[in-house]
Amino acid sequence: MLTLVDEFTRECLTIRVERSLKAKVVQEALAQIAKERGYPCYLRSDNVSEFIEKSLQKWLREKGIDSIFIDPGSPWQNCPQSLPVGLTNVDAL
Repeated sequence: MLTLVDEFTRECLTIRVERSLKAKVVQEALAQIAKERGYPCYLRSDNVSEFIEKSLQKWLREKGIDSIFIDPGSPWQNCPQSLPVGLTNVDAL
């Protein structure tokens, strides 16, 4: 599950539920949101493969978006708004 949350407004911008997330899905979701709101200054994420993939990192650099990765094993560094969605994900399983 991909959740994109604006850390300033705490608004959930999108939720994408897929069996397997690829960097291309993340890129497409960000591009769709950027059409309406512009590109963010940074993207905070954990170190999962779809966020560290070279093609996505290159695309982010081209758009002027910095990557900020949370420390491994530190889920509290995620924005607090992602926690209820994560609990919903567990309930849905």
